[in-house]
Amino acid sequence: MIGGATERLLAERYFFETSPPGYFVDLHNPPQRRYFVTPQGQVEVGNGAGEERGFGVSGVMQAEAFTGKGYSLHMVGDEQRYSMVIRL
Repeated sequence: MIGGATERLLAERYFFETSPPGYFVDLHNPPQRRYFVTPQGQVEVGNGAGEERGFGVSGVMQAEAFTGKGYSLHMVGDEQRYSMVIRL
């Protein structure tokens, strides 16, 4: 390890995806732990309790809601959202 960095997490797979403004994905649970990196666009992530949190450019989100109602995604703003999805 370089400079006392933590242990490396190996990615099972990664891919890129795009979502148009206004696109909505209802409450769901991810099949495995994932990170979402957003280099362009904005998304609001909601949980089963009705709370929402926004992520924009350079935002990183970890999806790990394996039980319960899961989370929803809503693309906001005027531009398409590009994201890199990293499966762990």
